[in-house]
Amino acid sequence: MLPAITNKLAQDIFQEERDVKLLWHAGEPMASGLKHFKELYAPFVGSKYITNVIQTNATIIDDSWCEFFKKNDFYVGVSIDGPEWANSNRVGRKGQTAYNDILKGIQKLKDHEIDFVVIAVVDFNTLDRAEELYSFFCELGCSWVGINLEENECVNQREICDDDRVLRFWEELFDCWYKNPIIELREISSALSWFQELNDSKHFNIDEYHLDLLASVAYNGDIVVLSPELLGGKAPMYNNFIVGNVAAESIFDVEKNIQEVAYVKDFSKGVLTCKAECEYFSFCRGGQASNKFYETGDFTSTETKYCRNSKKRVVDAIINQLNFQ
Repeated sequence: MLPAITNKLAQDIFQEERDVKLLWHAGEPMASGLKHFKELYAPFVGSKYITNVIQTNATIIDDSWCEFFKKNDFYVGVSIDGPEWANSNRVGRKGQTAYNDILKGIQKLKDHEIDFVVIAVVDFNTLDRAEELYSFFCELGCSWVGINLEENECVNQREICDDDRVLRFWEELFDCWYKNPIIELREISSALSWFQELNDSKHFNIDEYHLDLLASVAYNGDIVVLSPELLGGKAPMYNNFIVGNVAAESIFDVEKNIQEVAYVKDFSKGVLTCKAECEYFSFCRGGQASNKFYETGDFTSTETKYCRNSKKRVVDAIINQLNFQ
């Protein structure tokens, strides 16, 4: 990405005077090198409107990166899938395992007293080892873990699990957390918060739906909306999901016209169908656009494997375990 892209983005944000969360993500955002990353970040330095988050596999974190994170109040997310056996897909360019380098990077964060959270991908190998997974993250020192059940998205077309093994995984994971709740589990927290809202709030609108722009900006300034996983995807009928370019227009002008985008219209149709048919709608809110498209080829579709694995089975698992308790 050229600095001109972030310069223009910063101008638009400051002119709009909107609070914005910037998630620095890619394959690996730190691969640009710290010098270039500082050039990209320079327009945002000191801004009261910006909250910064970076998602990294931590393999090249050193003292200089840590000093940069602390100086600019970055929230840091680390991608690690559990113990060494769970990280077989996390390798370097030469095919070597990245696990030990990830741990070294995490230790640097700890040395500099930088809090970090974790995103972990769970596949077939992990489904029967929830207790071992939870224990690992408790010992790792993170404060929060997001669990991503492997998904069919864009270039990742590997088979994913879609049966009761997923339900048992969530049941075991919830049981581990319930007995020893020393770290937060994103999916568990979201479901419990939903239960609480349903139980307590007189103002909770079970049918409420808000379309989130969730704009993603490519290295060349191209903008896609709804799901970052659409960035780089191929769909000629939708102009490869590109809805504008930062260099040519404000990202907030894109937001104003989002309902006129063809794939957004199709996705909204599917959400309305979910709302009419699904008893989990007030929790799921209609699912994720990228999962619908990559699993079914149709934004207007409803239930997906992602929906069952990461929403419905989470709720069912917690109810089952609470009844058991």
